[in-house]
Amino acid sequence: MTSKNLYKQEKKVVKECLLAIASGNFLDDDWEFETLMGITLKETNLIAINYPNIQEVCLKNPSTNSSCNNNRVAQLNSIAINNSMNNLIGYQKWSTNLWSEHISVSIDEVERVFKKWKG
Repeated sequence: MTSKNLYKQEKKVVKECLLAIASGNFLDDDWEFETLMGITLKETNLIAINYPNIQEVCLKNPSTNSSCNNNRVAQLNSIAINNSMNNLIGYQKWSTNLWSEHISVSIDEVERVFKKWKG
């Protein structure tokens, strides 16, 4: 679960998803943001701004990679990517106009990139 295997255009999709979620317009309420994302809006925004120049870790089997347990920042980065894309795909309470304001590709393309990112 890292962006290492993504092409430049696919990384652009990930960044758009992070920025879209960080805009605060895609999840119903601010109070719900941290519950749905697992991190704060402020943390998500910082990760979105800095992506793709961030460190990520594998979230699938953290016990097989000792760095997963020792690098909280990398874990938060991976959580932000995973939950941003997952919520955009699965929590579709947004308008088509809102989507096109923030994301330049279809939801099917976001889902494809998300699956590739997850490995």
